[in-house]
Amino acid sequence: MTVEEQKEFFRNEIAKKRLAIDENLKKQAEKNEQRKDANPKDKVKSKGASNWYFYNETAVTAGRLAFAQEWSGRPLEDNWRRSNKGSFSNVTDLLGTGEDEENEENDGAAVDNVKKMLYASIKTLGERMQEVPKDELQVKQTKENLANSSFALAKIYYQQLDDKQTAVYKLQDFTKNYVGNENIPEALFFLKAICEDLSTCQSGDYEKELREKHPNSKYTR
Repeated sequence: MTVEEQKEFFRNEIAKKRLAIDENLKKQAEKNEQRKDANPKDKVKSKGASNWYFYNETAVTAGRLAFAQEWSGRPLEDNWRRSNKGSFSNVTDLLGTGEDEENEENDGAAVDNVKKMLYASIKTLGERMQEVPKDELQVKQTKENLANSSFALAKIYYQQLDDKQTAVYKLQDFTKNYVGNENIPEALFFLKAICEDLSTCQSGDYEKELREKHPNSKYTR
């Protein structure tokens, strides 16, 4: 790719991420309205309590979106707490604290503020261009960083978010895209364990792969 082609590619990626944010927030708002219409008591119950993070569905969803937006395509960096990036602590700040305001006004402002936060979490064109490797050593390091962050993200979905289905998808992508990585045996071990509880995958397939391809690993028992 030429430099201009790289820029055009990254511009399109940024536009796609913004569109995905808009669509996700719109879908969540529609779900919230459907739930409220089905349960009128929730409208009364939520009045005056909409700013509590774990009660406000907009905030909870924003937290999940912020997590996915921040980590799904970002390598694990030592300086991940950079102030210009979105973070979970920003979610409640952006929601505001006006307990006496009307619920609908609060929700509308929350969505707007969350959208701004998620937009800000998208890497800029300049940042993406700086990440393009310039030599073989940088290419190797970039691949290693991507592999490590991909595996770490899969473990977070499994161990911390308890989202087993997404964890399976992430682990499968990892084992497919990073053949030979030192974490492959552990990834297969996780897949074996998770698939014992799911009907969408076969635990035995991963146990077999562990035994055949990694017989000496500590994860093969």
